[in-house]
Amino acid sequence: MLVDCFRGQIRRNGNFLKIYKFLVAEEMKKNLLKILFVGLLTVGLTGCTWWNDRVKSFQSDTKGLKRVIYVYSYTGELLTTYKGEVVRIEQDVTGTVIQLDNKRIVISNATIITEEE
Repeated sequence: MLVDCFRGQIRRNGNFLKIYKFLVAEEMKKNLLKILFVGLLTVGLTGCTWWNDRVKSFQSDTKGLKRVIYVYSYTGELLTTYKGEVVRIEQDVTGTVIQLDNKRIVISNATIITEEE
């Protein structure tokens, strides 16, 4: 460490504690800057798409997004279309649960395509 190199000279001057604190603080600043740089570089390399996906997922889960939902049978015919502000879409073993304009819709045995307006 940088502090170890100067320890002998600093003790002779009597200002060891002040200079030691200064050097440790400087090393901590450098380490924090390195961590911040690596973090920003990581976010930068993953691109804006990653961040946009996270923001869009948060918006979808909290306030809902205007969407169009198409429900198709397994033979490919369009059964119905839903339009509105969807708050949540959940899939489980029984089917798909859609909360659309304060209504709960459960869809089973169908293919669902969701598009954002």
